Amino acid sequence: MASVLDSSAVLALLQAEPGAAIVLAHLSDSVISSVNVAEIIRVLTRKGSAFKDARQALALLQLPVIPFDHEQALVAAEIGSAARHLSLGDCACVALAKSDPASEVLTADRIWAEIDLGIKVTLIR
Repeated sequence: MASVLDSSAVLALLQAEPGAAIVLAHLSDSVISSVNVAEIIRVLTRKGSAFKDARQALALLQLPVIPFDHEQALVAAEIGSAARHLSLGDCACVALAKSDPASEVLTADRIWAEIDLGIKVTLIR
């Protein structure tokens, strides 16, 4: 696994926001947590997309989805207790990245660069 995509990075790509080209360049060697899939679809439907359309848009990216397992849940909980301003989706993304020391996370969330999460963080904008 080379890149783990945060929800904000995938949303930037799906909505053609700044940073989308960076995400697109990493897409072929990226994965995403199943928690982030839920978060992305939730955001898209809150913004007016039908569930079916949001699901289809995400499916078109052909991202491997990594199930959120017990070990990741424990790591995410530990991260969340130390960095309380991160969402559950953020913590799940970091936990997935921590499972492979060679990975990096792509995110649009600038706060990630200010926190020592023990992973490589690449800001897309």
